[in-house]
Amino acid sequence: ADNYNIDVVTMFNGHPLILRSQWMKNENTISFSTELLDDKGTSFSKKKPGKIIYGKDSDVEKARVVVSKDNLLATIVMEEFRNADQVIHVITIDTSCTSIYKGDPLISYSTKQLEISDVAIANDGQIAVLAQLEERISDERKKKQMSYKLFTLTNSSPVFNEYKISTEGKQLTEASLSVDNANKKTVVTGFYSDNESYTGTGILFASVAFTNGAELQIKSVNIDDNARIKLIGERNSGANTGLYSYPIRKLILRSDGGAVVVAEAAYYSEYSYYDYFTQSFTRRIEYHFDNVVIMSIHTNGTIDWSSVLRKSQETLDDGGALSSFATVLQSNRIDLIYNKDLSRSNEVGVYSVDNKGISSQLTVTRPEQNLTILPFSGKQVDENTLIIAAFQKKKIYLMKVELN
Repeated sequence: ADNYNIDVVTMFNGHPLILRSQWMKNENTISFSTELLDDKGTSFSKKKPGKIIYGKDSDVEKARVVVSKDNLLATIVMEEFRNADQVIHVITIDTSCTSIYKGDPLISYSTKQLEISDVAIANDGQIAVLAQLEERISDERKKKQMSYKLFTLTNSSPVFNEYKISTEGKQLTEASLSVDNANKKTVVTGFYSDNESYTGTGILFASVAFTNGAELQIKSVNIDDNARIKLIGERNSGANTGLYSYPIRKLILRSDGGAVVVAEAAYYSEYSYYDYFTQSFTRRIEYHFDNVVIMSIHTNGTIDWSSVLRKSQETLDDGGALSSFATVLQSNRIDLIYNKDLSRSNEVGVYSVDNKGISSQLTVTRPEQNLTILPFSGKQVDENTLIIAAFQKKKIYLMKVELN
């Protein structure tokens, strides 16, 4: 449409939202157009919410769209990388695709120093950005360490509020961002490692109010060795293993200001060998997706309950496409849908945990059905229904999973 290229297709307020962009390199501008589709695929609410201007020597990332929890607002985010800093171009639209805010706040770090990992928007338009910062250790010339930075942007301010997510002697190794609309806060939760111990680990819970100049509140709780072994399993409890090796997959805010953290043991290993037949080196990558830890964290930072889905998924050279899990979040529980056995006798399993930490398991397919889901494709379409892509005898289908 008018030389506009499709950048993003996502769901917004119950409708597919299509974001297109038009690059005018001679003017150093990028213009955006948006439209929604109804149930019959007919386009409506076609709008041009705005454009951005970028520097002649800048690099620009592809746009992303972030939607608020209750689908009241969506924001178009585009990162511009300059020599010594970054510009975060933001255009926020309402449910009719009308632009209600445009800003170009600056982050005073280069891309070599700081990398943005997540962006969130509140129902009232407040924007939060979580990023990883690489810092040199002052007393050791060649050593560097990673830390997290939180940037918040209110509708009344053209500049970011900046916060460092850290506490003395503890290095945050995994973190996830969310917005608490009920309590009007931005929340960051993650695992940390103790600088004095290889396996010492715990949970950090940070929050800050939406208002400009608000003070960051940080709470942390140590997880003792017995609890750590219970969570990650006996075979993973040796040296150099801790909860900080679990990437956070989902952060769910509780109504009281606490949070439920869903984290999965996910990593890959790489090796190569010399093939005498082809007389060349072959490179292989093994993908591992193992136990899933679900923890409910009180607003004071303590752990109310925890639950573990024990699984072991190992694949080769496939990017882990059939591993991990999809989630369905209901009013009183969370369901994890996953492949129980990555073979011809696979069953699709469901692991459920209610709001008191009580878990249950069931299977939704039989081995003779030869069904294997692609967990990363899953999309929750209502409170208890998941639509997900699935393979059956080399054909791909859309599979509907209804959970009572």
